[in-house]
Amino acid sequence: MKMYRNVLFAVAGMTLLFAVACNDSPFSAEKESAAIPVITGQPQGAVYNVGALAAALTVAASVSDGGTLSYQWYSNTDNSNKNGMILSDEIDARYTPSTTNEGTVYYYVVVTNTLNGKTASVNSAAAKITVTGNGIVIPETEYTVVITTSGNVDGDTVTVSPTTGKAGETVTLRYAVANTANYNLLEFGGVTAAIASVDSAGNGTRTYAINAADASSDVITITAIFTHTDLELDPIVFTETGHINKTYGDAAFNNTVITGYSGSGAITYSSSDTTVATVTSSGQVTILKAGSAIITAEKAADLTYAPAQTDYTLTVNRKPVTITGLSASNKVYDGTTTVMLNGTAVVSGLVGADVVTVVAGTAAFVNKTVANNKAVTFSGYSLTGADAGNYSLSAQPASVTANITAKSVTITGLSAANKQYDGTTTATVTGTTIISGKISTDTVTVSTGTAVFANATVGNNKTVTFSGYSLSGADASNYTLSAQPANVTANIEYVSMVQISAGTFTMGSPDTESGRNSNEGPQHSVTLSAFYMGTYQVTQALYQLVMGTNPSNFTTAVAGESGTPDRLPVENITWYDAVEFCNKLSALDGRMAVYTITGRTPASGYPITSATVTMDSSKNGYRLPTEAEWEYACRAGTTTAYNTGETISDNTGWYTSNSGSKTHQVGLKPANAWGLYDMHGNVMEWCWDWNGTYASGAQTNPTGASSGSSRVRRCGGWGHDGQDLRSAFRLGGLPSLRYGVLGFRLVRS
Repeated sequence: MKMYRNVLFAVAGMTLLFAVACNDSPFSAEKESAAIPVITGQPQGAVYNVGALAAALTVAASVSDGGTLSYQWYSNTDNSNKNGMILSDEIDARYTPSTTNEGTVYYYVVVTNTLNGKTASVNSAAAKITVTGNGIVIPETEYTVVITTSGNVDGDTVTVSPTTGKAGETVTLRYAVANTANYNLLEFGGVTAAIASVDSAGNGTRTYAINAADASSDVITITAIFTHTDLELDPIVFTETGHINKTYGDAAFNNTVITGYSGSGAITYSSSDTTVATVTSSGQVTILKAGSAIITAEKAADLTYAPAQTDYTLTVNRKPVTITGLSASNKVYDGTTTVMLNGTAVVSGLVGADVVTVVAGTAAFVNKTVANNKAVTFSGYSLTGADAGNYSLSAQPASVTANITAKSVTITGLSAANKQYDGTTTATVTGTTIISGKISTDTVTVSTGTAVFANATVGNNKTVTFSGYSLSGADASNYTLSAQPANVTANIEYVSMVQISAGTFTMGSPDTESGRNSNEGPQHSVTLSAFYMGTYQVTQALYQLVMGTNPSNFTTAVAGESGTPDRLPVENITWYDAVEFCNKLSALDGRMAVYTITGRTPASGYPITSATVTMDSSKNGYRLPTEAEWEYACRAGTTTAYNTGETISDNTGWYTSNSGSKTHQVGLKPANAWGLYDMHGNVMEWCWDWNGTYASGAQTNPTGASSGSSRVRRCGGWGHDGQDLRSAFRLGGLPSLRYGVLGFRLVRS
């Protein structure tokens, strides 16, 4: 509030009494320039220990023309109040210096008066602030606060409590304003910080923060000025009262005092924060930035009516804006939700040439899976720039869409096993399936397809092609198989063979072996040279290929097996048929025949019922195993009754318990330790040897008795009991014998 004084004017013999504002005479013309502020209280230097709480530096200033004062603080390394470094945001009459670092800094403030768009400034003296780290503690000054009054009448009082304090501490001013006139006013002065005036009778309090700059000899004097006048009250009211909400960027608006008040005093308008909004002399408000300001209207007193004041709160809200211009690139599946963005982020809705830019956040697909038109969402985007405080982001950038396409992968790591001719193109896949290009953490497996040779004929490096392979698993839909696995090569051999290393073993069975027959002893040591033995019993497919006929009794595939009889063992052949087969296969495979066959009966055709056969073991062709070679290979290093242990089971051989009185596809039961299949059961196997009695001494590469009437049969077959499948079990048979449980296996040196 402004103070009012009675002023006498003599006009044409009359004396007029006016109550006018000291600074706002209704008779003064608009100033041509702003007055230079007068500094009435300079900031004071001090010494502090590092980390001590510093008292605020304060400046007290006044101006004679009713202009608006503003402040800007500076620091300097020299004892000068010019050319200092501006202290951003320090724009009040008070500034608290830092005591973080040792040293001396000089501070000063530039006080500016603004009136009708014109300005005038003055610099305060430089205050020397020294911060020391030597442990010196600077005692804080105790100040005494006293009250002086003027214009008071009975009932007007002001007291202070407490009466002493240190810089920064607060004291309470308790007042009573007597109700002796229409207009009763209490104003405070004598100190830098403004203390709100009281414009009506009554009791109350005000507070004052002790400021060292207000002291003289450690005494601070606060003046209390009472005014009581009988001018009539004449309140004023804004057209729109209370609280007005606007948005940054809104046009200027008028909110003036409603006409109808009685007095003739001039109406003036002001804004408490001219950085938020300014107001003209006609009440038009121009919005400058987001924030709050108090818009005040004041009516000056005249001869009859007291001054009046009213105000409203203006809140300028941030203007909502959006971010546009963003898009997302399609990508190949990579196991993440990461997005590559396109476009340039644009802030839509800015006012004029405001400087606002986008601080990029993140963008991500809603999930990592393959799909078209997948939503991409944004988060964490914000605004920055000189004018960003005037805006609010109404929402994160709108979702966009993009595609995640399947990642192309290949299947590697596959190979094909060489196989024995079986009349089919079926190939056995080996190796470990690898999905090349798959994200390591994804769950994708290979659904196995088929592999086939180009044809069924015997040959080396034959092409094997794959088909029907596919991907499965939780993440399989994110991948596409670029092609079936690459072709590989493998051999179709007449006979698949295992190399049997040279060694020594004990042939025959001990007396204590369950199911033992007397012809299995005596046990004796046998040493053998290395040889090759057929992985499987000779199949019907191979026999048909070599001999052009298939004498087997069982030519129907067993349900649940290969679906073809080609992999069933050939049976129902004589010993003579078997040795002639060996010679014919040797010729087909480019090897030298082991056997010389004469006196063949019949001269052609099958079965052969008699012949004279001699063997030349130096030749590299195919032959029947000797009985010692057969047992050595069957045992595969074991000494138990079976190469599987002391017992046989349905899981390890074909015999009466599980055969169903028929042969079965070769290779379905587990191989022994040396990779040979069906050494226990399925069909019995012809050997070279004449059936005779074992010698008791050690032998090397024995070929059996020199003569005899029957040839050795080994292995046991589908029609035998389990004890007949033992490794040492042996039977004889006329070389012309043939029936459905008797086949053979090949060896070569």
